[in-house]
Amino acid sequence: MWSYAQGLPGLCHGFMIWMFLGARARSFRPTHLEQSQPVSQASLILPILSSALPTPKRRITCHVRRLRVHGIITGSSNTWHAPMGVTWSPAFLEEGVILFPDNRTQIRLRFWAACDLFFTNMRHLLELAIRRGMKFIIAIPFEALPRFHQQEKPSLADLTKRTYDTGFQETPLTYSKGGSAFMDQYLGKLADILRRPHARAVISMGGPTSWIARFYSGDRLVEEFMSGPSSQVTTHHRGHVTTSTFLNMPVFHDQLSHQEIKLIHGYIPLGSPSEDRWAFPMSEILEEYSSHWRVRSPIPAYQT
Repeated sequence: MWSYAQGLPGLCHGFMIWMFLGARARSFRPTHLEQSQPVSQASLILPILSSALPTPKRRITCHVRRLRVHGIITGSSNTWHAPMGVTWSPAFLEEGVILFPDNRTQIRLRFWAACDLFFTNMRHLLELAIRRGMKFIIAIPFEALPRFHQQEKPSLADLTKRTYDTGFQETPLTYSKGGSAFMDQYLGKLADILRRPHARAVISMGGPTSWIARFYSGDRLVEEFMSGPSSQVTTHHRGHVTTSTFLNMPVFHDQLSHQEIKLIHGYIPLGSPSEDRWAFPMSEILEEYSSHWRVRSPIPAYQT
Protein backbone atom coordinates (compact mmCIF):
# COMPACT_ATOMS: atom_id res chain seq x y z
CA MET A 1 0.00 0.00 0.00
CA TRP A 2 2.85 2.35 0.85
CA SER A 3 4.85 3.03 -2.27
CA TYR A 4 7.72 4.40 -0.25
CA ALA A 5 8.00 1.08 1.57
CA GLN A 6 9.42 -0.55 -1.55
CA GLY A 7 12.83 1.06 -1.30
CA LEU A 8 15.89 0.30 0.74
CA PRO A 9 15.45 -2.54 3.28
CA GLY A 10 16.20 -2.25 6.94
CA LEU A 11 19.72 -2.73 8.17
CA CYS A 12 19.98 -5.64 10.55
CA HIS A 13 23.30 -4.94 12.20
CA GLY A 14 24.56 -1.41 12.74
CA PHE A 15 23.69 1.94 11.25
CA MET A 16 25.32 3.33 8.09
CA ILE A 17 26.02 7.04 7.97
CA TRP A 18 23.48 9.07 6.09
CA MET A 19 25.05 10.95 3.22
CA PHE A 20 23.98 14.45 2.32
CA LEU A 21 21.95 14.50 -0.90
CA GLY A 22 23.55 16.59 -3.60
CA ALA A 23 27.04 16.84 -5.01
CA ARG A 24 28.42 14.76 -2.16
CA ALA A 25 25.72 12.12 -2.24
CA ARG A 26 26.88 8.57 -2.73
CA SER A 27 24.85 5.41 -3.15
CA PHE A 28 25.13 2.90 -0.34
CA ARG A 29 23.93 -0.62 0.28
CA PRO A 30 23.21 -2.58 3.45
CA THR A 31 25.65 -5.37 4.14
CA HIS A 32 23.15 -8.17 3.64
CA LEU A 33 22.12 -7.16 0.10
CA GLU A 34 23.47 -8.79 -3.00
CA GLN A 35 25.62 -6.38 -4.99
CA SER A 36 23.41 -6.86 -8.02
CA GLN A 37 20.29 -5.61 -6.26
CA PRO A 38 19.28 -2.03 -7.14
CA VAL A 39 18.84 0.38 -4.26
CA SER A 40 16.56 3.40 -4.53
CA GLN A 41 17.46 6.58 -2.65
CA ALA A 42 14.02 8.04 -3.36
CA SER A 43 12.50 5.88 -0.63
CA LEU A 44 13.94 4.36 2.50
CA ILE A 45 13.28 1.90 5.25
CA LEU A 46 15.85 1.86 8.04
CA PRO A 47 15.91 0.02 11.36
CA ILE A 48 16.09 2.23 14.38
CA LEU A 49 19.27 1.19 16.12
CA SER A 50 21.07 2.98 18.93
CA SER A 51 24.54 2.32 17.55
CA ALA A 52 26.63 5.39 16.85
CA LEU A 53 27.20 7.02 13.51
CA PRO A 54 30.80 7.05 12.33
CA THR A 55 32.38 10.44 12.95
CA PRO A 56 33.27 12.09 9.63
CA LYS A 57 36.92 12.96 9.10
CA ARG A 58 36.04 16.57 8.50
CA ARG A 59 32.89 18.60 8.70
CA ILE A 60 31.02 19.04 5.47
CA THR A 61 30.58 22.67 4.50
CA CYS A 62 26.90 23.22 3.78
CA HIS A 63 25.61 26.22 1.90
CA VAL A 64 22.97 27.32 4.38
CA ARG A 65 24.21 30.77 5.35
CA ARG A 66 21.19 32.57 4.01
CA LEU A 67 18.94 30.41 6.19
CA ARG A 68 20.89 30.93 9.39
CA VAL A 69 19.61 33.36 12.01
CA HIS A 70 21.85 33.70 15.06
CA GLY A 71 23.27 30.23 14.44
CA ILE A 72 19.88 28.54 14.16
CA ILE A 73 19.20 27.00 10.76
CA THR A 74 15.41 27.03 11.04
CA GLY A 75 12.66 27.42 13.57
CA SER A 76 12.90 29.03 16.99
CA SER A 77 15.01 28.39 20.05
CA ASN A 78 12.08 27.27 22.22
CA THR A 79 11.41 23.98 20.42
CA TRP A 80 10.57 20.81 22.34
CA HIS A 81 13.34 18.85 24.03
CA ALA A 82 13.15 15.38 25.53
CA PRO A 83 12.51 15.68 29.29
CA MET A 84 15.11 14.44 31.76
CA GLY A 85 14.79 10.76 32.58
CA VAL A 86 12.72 9.88 29.51
CA THR A 87 14.40 7.34 27.26
CA TRP A 88 13.52 5.30 24.20
CA SER A 89 12.49 1.69 24.67
CA PRO A 90 15.50 -0.47 23.70
CA ALA A 91 13.15 -2.99 22.09
CA PHE A 92 11.48 -0.22 20.08
CA LEU A 93 14.83 0.98 18.76
CA GLU A 94 15.98 -2.55 18.03
CA GLU A 95 12.87 -3.85 16.28
CA GLY A 96 11.43 -0.65 14.82
CA VAL A 97 11.47 0.12 11.11
CA ILE A 98 11.29 3.78 10.11
CA LEU A 99 9.08 4.73 7.16
CA PHE A 100 8.86 8.07 5.39
CA PRO A 101 5.42 8.96 3.98
CA ASP A 102 6.91 12.40 3.26
CA ASN A 103 10.30 12.06 1.59
CA ARG A 104 11.22 15.59 2.70
CA THR A 105 11.70 14.20 6.21
CA GLN A 106 14.27 11.74 4.93
CA ILE A 107 16.15 14.50 3.09
CA ARG A 108 16.15 16.78 6.14
CA LEU A 109 17.39 14.05 8.47
CA ARG A 110 20.16 13.17 6.03
CA PHE A 111 21.11 16.84 5.96
CA TRP A 112 21.32 17.14 9.73
CA ALA A 113 23.23 13.86 10.08
CA ALA A 114 25.81 15.02 7.55
CA CYS A 115 26.17 18.63 8.69
CA ASP A 116 25.89 18.57 12.48
CA LEU A 117 28.35 16.54 14.55
CA PHE A 118 25.91 16.44 17.48
CA PHE A 119 23.80 13.77 15.78
CA THR A 120 25.87 10.70 16.57
CA ASN A 121 23.09 8.11 16.71
CA MET A 122 19.58 7.48 15.48
CA ARG A 123 17.95 8.55 18.74
CA HIS A 124 19.21 12.10 18.21
CA LEU A 125 17.68 12.18 14.74
CA LEU A 126 14.34 10.81 15.94
CA GLU A 127 14.15 13.45 18.66
CA LEU A 128 15.06 16.09 16.09
CA ALA A 129 12.19 14.89 13.89
CA ILE A 130 9.78 15.20 16.82
CA ARG A 131 11.17 18.59 17.82
CA ARG A 132 10.88 20.01 14.30
CA GLY A 133 7.48 18.50 13.53
CA MET A 134 8.66 16.15 10.77
CA LYS A 135 6.46 13.32 9.57
CA PHE A 136 7.65 9.75 9.92
CA ILE A 137 6.41 6.33 11.05
CA ILE A 138 7.97 3.67 13.26
CA ALA A 139 6.50 0.26 12.45
CA ILE A 140 7.06 -3.12 14.11
CA PRO A 141 7.50 -6.38 12.17
CA PHE A 142 4.91 -9.06 12.88
CA GLU A 143 7.42 -11.41 14.52
CA ALA A 144 8.42 -8.74 17.06
CA LEU A 145 4.90 -7.80 18.23
CA PRO A 146 4.92 -10.19 21.24
CA ARG A 147 7.79 -8.17 22.73
CA PHE A 148 5.45 -5.18 23.10
CA HIS A 149 2.30 -6.85 24.41
CA GLN A 150 1.09 -5.23 27.62
CA GLN A 151 -2.02 -5.70 29.71
CA GLU A 152 -4.48 -2.93 28.89
CA LYS A 153 -5.50 -0.65 31.74
CA PRO A 154 -9.00 -1.55 33.01
CA SER A 155 -9.98 2.14 33.06
CA LEU A 156 -9.41 2.34 29.29
CA ALA A 157 -10.67 -1.11 28.30
CA ASP A 158 -14.28 -0.12 27.58
CA LEU A 159 -13.28 3.10 25.80
CA THR A 160 -10.71 1.27 23.70
CA LYS A 161 -13.08 -1.50 22.66
CA ARG A 162 -15.75 1.00 21.63
CA THR A 163 -13.45 3.13 19.49
CA TYR A 164 -11.97 0.09 17.73
CA ASP A 165 -15.35 -1.34 16.74
CA THR A 166 -15.93 -1.49 12.99
CA GLY A 167 -17.99 1.47 11.81
CA PHE A 168 -17.46 3.55 14.95
CA GLN A 169 -18.43 7.18 14.36
CA GLU A 170 -17.16 10.16 16.34
CA THR A 171 -19.59 12.82 17.55
CA PRO A 172 -18.94 15.94 15.42
CA LEU A 173 -18.27 19.36 16.91
CA THR A 174 -20.85 22.14 16.59
CA TYR A 175 -20.74 25.91 16.89
CA SER A 176 -24.42 26.55 17.56
CA LYS A 177 -23.98 28.00 21.06
CA GLY A 178 -21.10 30.40 20.53
CA GLY A 179 -17.36 30.41 20.99
CA SER A 180 -17.15 29.62 24.72
CA ALA A 181 -19.42 26.60 24.41
CA PHE A 182 -17.46 25.43 21.37
CA MET A 183 -14.13 25.63 23.21
CA ASP A 184 -15.51 23.60 26.12
CA GLN A 185 -16.81 21.03 23.66
CA TYR A 186 -13.56 21.00 21.68
CA LEU A 187 -11.25 20.65 24.69
CA GLY A 188 -13.39 17.85 26.10
CA LYS A 189 -13.29 15.94 22.82
CA LEU A 190 -9.56 16.59 22.43
CA ALA A 191 -8.88 15.19 25.91
CA ASP A 192 -10.98 12.14 25.06
CA ILE A 193 -8.97 11.44 21.89
CA LEU A 194 -5.53 12.12 23.38
CA ARG A 195 -6.05 9.65 26.22
CA ARG A 196 -6.69 6.76 23.84
CA PRO A 197 -3.80 4.27 23.67
CA HIS A 198 -3.07 4.86 19.99
CA ALA A 199 -3.04 8.66 20.36
CA ARG A 200 0.76 8.40 20.69
CA ALA A 201 0.86 8.06 16.89
CA VAL A 202 0.13 11.79 16.63
CA ILE A 203 3.68 12.57 17.80
CA SER A 204 5.27 11.31 14.58
CA MET A 205 2.59 12.81 12.33
CA GLY A 206 4.46 16.10 12.41
CA GLY A 207 3.10 19.50 11.44
CA PRO A 208 0.35 21.25 13.38
CA THR A 209 -1.24 17.95 14.45
CA SER A 210 1.72 16.92 16.59
CA TRP A 211 2.09 20.49 17.90
CA ILE A 212 -1.52 20.57 19.11
CA ALA A 213 -1.14 17.20 20.81
CA ARG A 214 2.09 18.17 22.58
CA PHE A 215 0.68 21.55 23.59
CA TYR A 216 -2.40 20.08 25.29
CA SER A 217 -0.97 16.78 26.61
CA GLY A 218 2.56 17.78 27.60
CA ASP A 219 5.26 15.13 27.47
CA ARG A 220 2.96 12.22 28.28
CA LEU A 221 2.23 11.33 24.66
CA VAL A 222 5.90 11.64 23.73
CA GLU A 223 6.84 9.22 26.51
CA GLU A 224 4.18 6.78 25.34
CA PHE A 225 5.37 7.07 21.74
CA MET A 226 8.97 6.37 22.78
CA SER A 227 7.86 3.23 24.65
CA GLY A 228 6.60 1.43 21.55
CA PRO A 229 3.27 0.50 19.91
CA SER A 230 0.02 0.63 21.85
CA SER A 231 -2.64 -1.99 22.50
CA GLN A 232 -4.30 -0.89 19.25
CA VAL A 233 -1.60 -2.89 17.48
CA THR A 234 -0.54 -5.51 20.03
CA THR A 235 -3.95 -6.46 21.48
CA HIS A 236 -6.71 -5.35 19.11
CA HIS A 237 -4.76 -5.84 15.86
CA ARG A 238 -6.04 -2.55 14.48
CA GLY A 239 -3.99 0.44 13.39
CA HIS A 240 -2.27 0.15 10.04
CA VAL A 241 -0.39 -2.66 8.39
CA THR A 242 1.93 -2.47 5.41
CA THR A 243 4.31 -4.92 3.82
CA SER A 244 7.89 -4.90 2.71
CA THR A 245 9.23 -7.32 0.16
CA PHE A 246 12.68 -6.93 1.73
CA LEU A 247 11.54 -7.88 5.22
CA ASN A 248 9.23 -10.58 3.84
CA MET A 249 6.68 -9.90 6.56
CA PRO A 250 4.06 -7.26 7.40
CA VAL A 251 4.87 -4.34 9.69
CA PHE A 252 2.36 -2.67 12.02
CA HIS A 253 2.01 0.78 13.54
CA ASP A 254 -0.50 2.88 15.50
CA GLN A 255 -2.80 5.09 13.48
CA LEU A 256 -5.45 7.72 14.16
CA SER A 257 -8.60 7.75 12.09
CA HIS A 258 -9.41 10.63 9.74
CA GLN A 259 -12.25 11.60 12.10
CA GLU A 260 -9.88 11.76 15.07
CA ILE A 261 -7.38 13.91 13.17
CA LYS A 262 -10.10 16.33 12.10
CA LEU A 263 -11.40 16.61 15.65
CA ILE A 264 -7.89 17.32 16.97
CA HIS A 265 -7.88 20.32 14.62
CA GLY A 266 -11.32 21.43 15.78
CA TYR A 267 -13.18 20.60 12.56
CA ILE A 268 -16.75 21.93 12.34
CA PRO A 269 -18.75 20.43 9.44
CA LEU A 270 -21.18 22.96 7.99
CA GLY A 271 -22.40 21.16 4.90
CA SER A 272 -19.81 21.97 2.24
CA PRO A 273 -16.00 22.32 2.03
CA SER A 274 -16.33 26.06 1.37
CA GLU A 275 -18.31 26.54 4.59
CA ASP A 276 -16.57 24.08 6.94
CA ARG A 277 -14.48 25.61 9.70
CA TRP A 278 -11.37 24.62 11.67
CA ALA A 279 -9.96 25.78 15.00
CA PHE A 280 -6.48 24.92 13.68
CA PRO A 281 -5.70 24.49 9.96
CA MET A 282 -4.52 21.05 8.90
CA SER A 283 -1.23 20.36 7.13
CA GLU A 284 -2.98 19.99 3.78
CA ILE A 285 -4.46 23.48 4.11
CA LEU A 286 -1.09 24.98 4.97
CA GLU A 287 0.58 23.15 2.08
CA GLU A 288 -2.04 24.36 -0.37
CA TYR A 289 -2.39 27.98 0.65
CA SER A 290 0.97 29.01 2.14
CA SER A 291 3.48 30.05 -0.50
CA HIS A 292 6.25 29.73 2.07
CA TRP A 293 6.00 25.94 1.80
CA ARG A 294 5.70 25.71 -1.97
CA VAL A 295 8.76 24.09 -3.48
CA ARG A 296 8.71 26.24 -6.62
CA SER A 297 8.05 29.53 -4.89
CA PRO A 298 10.85 32.11 -5.09
CA ILE A 299 12.57 32.90 -1.79
CA PRO A 300 11.34 36.27 -0.50
CA ALA A 301 13.90 39.05 -0.29
CA TYR A 302 13.82 39.14 3.51
CA GLN A 303 14.86 35.46 3.64
CA THR A 304 17.93 35.92 1.47
